[in-house]
Amino acid sequence: MRAARRGTTLIEVCTALCMLAGAFVGTAQLLTVCARQRVAIDRQFVAQGEAANVAERVAAMPYEEVDNENLEKLSLSPQAQALLPEGKLSIDSSEKAASAVSHKRIAITVSWMNPTGVERDTRLTTWKYPDSMHKQP
Repeated sequence: MRAARRGTTLIEVCTALCMLAGAFVGTAQLLTVCARQRVAIDRQFVAQGEAANVAERVAAMPYEEVDNENLEKLSLSPQAQALLPEGKLSIDSSEKAASAVSHKRIAITVSWMNPTGVERDTRLTTWKYPDSMHKQP
């Protein structure tokens, strides 16, 4: 009876090793996908922070100076340029006087290329009102 059992143990060991190798390959692929997703999330986070910083810079500008000519002078920070491949900042300002209070709509877009060559972007829209509206009587 024992003689018939010897070959079975070798087959069981080989099967276990194949299963273990498959598990290692699957784990390595999963870790690669997780690393790529982490980089993508980090870039998205940097782009959102950069858009928020630009919005703060616009908020600090006097209302009269918020126009497309002055907004074109703003650029991405050196840190964002280093972290966002082919990073670009575009800002569009449009004045809305049709409502009861005149105001400017500022659309901020930060775009970059992902590793597969597809352009990604994040957008932030804010509004700027005349400085006289913020003054207390």
